[in-house]
Amino acid sequence: EPRNGAIRALVGGRSYQESQFNRVDRALRQPGSVVKPFAYLAAFERARREPLAEFTAASLIADIPTTFFFNKQPWRPANYANHYDGSISVRQALARSSNVAAVKVAEHASFEMVAELWAAAAGGVQPPAYPSIALGVFESTPLQVATAYTALANGGVRVPLHTISKVVAGKRTITPLMDSPNRIASADGTFLVTSILNSSLESGTASTVRRSGFLPDAAGKTGTTDGLRDAWFAGFTPTLLAVVWVGMDDGGELGLTGAEAALPIWLTFMNSALRGQITPNFLPPPGITFTKVDPQSGLRAAPGCPNTIQEAFAIGTEPVEVCPIH
Repeated sequence: EPRNGAIRALVGGRSYQESQFNRVDRALRQPGSVVKPFAYLAAFERARREPLAEFTAASLIADIPTTFFFNKQPWRPANYANHYDGSISVRQALARSSNVAAVKVAEHASFEMVAELWAAAAGGVQPPAYPSIALGVFESTPLQVATAYTALANGGVRVPLHTISKVVAGKRTITPLMDSPNRIASADGTFLVTSILNSSLESGTASTVRRSGFLPDAAGKTGTTDGLRDAWFAGFTPTLLAVVWVGMDDGGELGLTGAEAALPIWLTFMNSALRGQITPNFLPPPGITFTKVDPQSGLRAAPGCPNTIQEAFAIGTEPVEVCPIH
């Protein structure tokens, strides 16, 4: 439950009889693309503090093969299946999980800021501030990923997770000491990321969610690491969050993406856990406004624009210029 950090279910492996290794809190694996939302959140946070570092959900990114340089060393990440979309909006880039766009966004925010934000959200060791941080090329546990995602579900507030609320022994009640919730990002920036992750379920890498008939308001992100070794899906509604990792203990190739291996498990669990419940929607905080934009130009939609979306913006960052293309 992201609002209070209560862990309602935990599966450490497919068979306790075969292995008592608890992968939830001990398996250090590369989180892959489930880290990307935090690169975008870092960019929104920088734009909030530095108006000249403009960054909105409608901003355009060149999704093309790109070489990055770090410490004078070249690095050329590739998109999955070497597919590139050209000029796309920030919303489309994250929903479609573009690798190149994610690195560009992390570079815009600063790799150091992305590393600091992930450490603050996940509660673990700060990963190296390399360009590959945007693609989750470092180690984390499923429990740390779940902790980080509570910050997205709670409007920027990370809530420590716990399995025990209290212990009652006769007339004594023992309450475990727990860390206090910690705000790691603004409510506005977090809502913008959550809104984009909702698009991931509607038309992005996690579109299986909606095609399967899952109706509650939700947000989520697939994750797949190099060589198809780790498959992830992290998704949440306002009241329930679940993280799924699928992989081999020896680091061997799984051969499946996050959408293929982890997402179906998440769907099965969430459909069962939420059955018969009325789930609330994600509500925009007071600092958010909505403007109709043309995704091709990233500008305010003109009457003749054929494909427009009602985009979310932090107040004061919505485009003023009208789309000149249509």
